[in-house]
Amino acid sequence: MPQPAVERKLCAINIFLDDTRPCPPGFILAKTAQECISLLKSGKVNKLSLDYNLGIGKPTGYKAVKYILDNRICVRSIVIHSSDRKGRKKMFDALQKHKVYGTWITIKPIAKRRF
Repeated sequence: MPQPAVERKLCAINIFLDDTRPCPPGFILAKTAQECISLLKSGKVNKLSLDYNLGIGKPTGYKAVKYILDNRICVRSIVIHSSDRKGRKKMFDALQKHKVYGTWITIKPIAKRRF
């Protein structure tokens, strides 16, 4: 007797892109733009929280934004938490102009910790 087909449900993930801030509960940490892109490729993304500056001489969070736009990746909610005002604006403007229908984009800067 044949086995019934099992529907595989993909769980949506939450990604937190940042090289210095602690990752909030319920998110997967990506410390580089490339790590973020790898996670975006892996499946369904519910929430994405973006930092702009990811270390001196390293690609910025804008690289992840560009990947999302170039590949028409659907993310339900994008929060830009970068404290870099110009970087925030660059990412927000690009996402807002070319976003996939149904994507919610907000800006909520998180201050970097000073030790």
